[in-house]
Amino acid sequence: MKFTNYASMPDAQLWEEALNGDKLAYSFLYETYAPILYNYSFRFTSDRAFTEDCVQELFLRLLERGNQLSKTDSIKFYLFRSIRREIVRRLEARDQQTLPLMERDVDFRVEFAHESSWLDNRISDERSSELLMLLNELPARQKEAIFLRFYDELPYEEVAQIMGINQLSAYKTIYKALANLHQKMPARSVMLLLAAMMSASKSLAHA
Repeated sequence: MKFTNYASMPDAQLWEEALNGDKLAYSFLYETYAPILYNYSFRFTSDRAFTEDCVQELFLRLLERGNQLSKTDSIKFYLFRSIRREIVRRLEARDQQTLPLMERDVDFRVEFAHESSWLDNRISDERSSELLMLLNELPARQKEAIFLRFYDELPYEEVAQIMGINQLSAYKTIYKALANLHQKMPARSVMLLLAAMMSASKSLAHA
């Protein structure tokens, strides 16, 4: 169910409405962002139950502690930063990790669904699988940075804050990732891969 009036609201206003007890605004937030957050969170563990618990816990916190939370003019950024913290916190507790939250280099596995179909229409199935395999050979942070920048289409500044690094480091991480991909595959294949990610992001957003 979609609420066009909420869809046209500025993020700051929509956020305030939801946190102040507007159940329709809260429902709109959930329907809009829960699938996107799940899709991002699932890359860390490939554990559906764990991922669902993290997303549900985040939205439950919004419902129960809304009036205690800070304001934001970018809901997507706020939720992505919050869900990553929730994931890493739980992984640290589960795996008994002692590294501070933002120093933990958690795994990040890219497993495409829509993207594979998009790629298969342009190149062979074998080549499509090879591209995704090469992408997953990148270090976890490089994969996550590329995913946030090109799949979720977040600006560099927000990518940096979500991952707990500075903006220059975000630029360098994404540059290194692209350079590594260019070493392993033709430039056209890299562009197809990034285009597939952006195409799939739009498909998920309108699902």
